[in-house]
Amino acid sequence: MALLFGGGLTVTLTLWGVIIAAVGGFFGLREIARYLSIAGGVVAYFLGLWTLALVRFPLPSGSAQLPEALTKRSEYLGAFLLGLLFGNMGLCCPDPVFLSMIPFIATRGDIANGGIMAASYGLGRATPLVGLVVLASAGVDSLRLVAQHKRSFDRILGWGLVAIGTVMVSGYSGLSHDRLVAVLLMTPPVLAYHLKIRSSAQRAAIWLAATLVGTIVGMQIMYWGLVNLP
Repeated sequence: MALLFGGGLTVTLTLWGVIIAAVGGFFGLREIARYLSIAGGVVAYFLGLWTLALVRFPLPSGSAQLPEALTKRSEYLGAFLLGLLFGNMGLCCPDPVFLSMIPFIATRGDIANGGIMAASYGLGRATPLVGLVVLASAGVDSLRLVAQHKRSFDRILGWGLVAIGTVMVSGYSGLSHDRLVAVLLMTPPVLAYHLKIRSSAQRAAIWLAATLVGTIVGMQIMYWGLVNLP
């Protein structure tokens, strides 16, 4: 049933990818690709801060429920339909990754590319669920395992989104001092995070220095990769 749920979720996200790409192509959003990319970076950046609990702002929430008649008729059908409904929650609930993907899909305006990107994300989003079910079937208390490591997962996702947002905003800003912009975007959240968790001054200084060096080196590697694209 987990596979059917994941399949339904992937189908819905694929359809959304196709729709968003079609709308982007119809309105010619490719002409404002740079500004949409910056907007996507801003979304990713602030949702990363939200995931790290460094900022708080209201996000829509909701729940997917099926009519009882459908769930009683077939558990497998119910799982697939629930996946279809759950796929819509990426647009109205806190799903930072898909929200930050929307500008890219709309900008390219390529229906096939949009569908593939959204389908890939849907499969990736469903894979952990299937893995949890497999672990549970093997006798592993997977939910407890996830609960124990939730903070680690949130940190990885949050810092990943902050880094992606920083690269997008600084890279597409057109400013001559883009590396300085990247450093100014990355270092304040690191300082705020360590103040929040009450790290020692030495540990905070080490992480700030590592962030500074990592940001500069990362931006240089990114530019080197772009220049040497085949």
